[in-house]
Amino acid sequence: MIGTIRRKPKLYKLNLRVRVMNGDRFISYFLGFVDGEGCFNISLKKQDSAKMRWVLDPVFHVTQHKNHKELLYNFQKMLGCGSVIKKYGQPDTMQFIVQSRRELVEKIKHPSPTKKPKK
Repeated sequence: MIGTIRRKPKLYKLNLRVRVMNGDRFISYFLGFVDGEGCFNISLKKQDSAKMRWVLDPVFHVTQHKNHKELLYNFQKMLGCGSVIKKYGQPDTMQFIVQSRRELVEKIKHPSPTKKPKK
């Protein structure tokens, strides 16, 4: 293989970009990132101590490989809520997770679907 040029793999420093963004740019970046890597989940769990015996358990999370965990810590710092954990059963995967209902309402407001205008 004479004359072949070997290229180094391109490494992205996503975490550095997040640190230097102002509020509006961060929100746009975060929303785009969450659109691809995030998830809202609401579980229905049986709980005998609850009035109706069942509770809704909302969770928001963003998942990344452990090599990009700094990005998740930046999300936690910029939003001022949640925690970063290892995903159970997947040792190479990390999650930024928000489980507090108060933080979900105050910090992570899920946009309602937009209605298409009638023609």
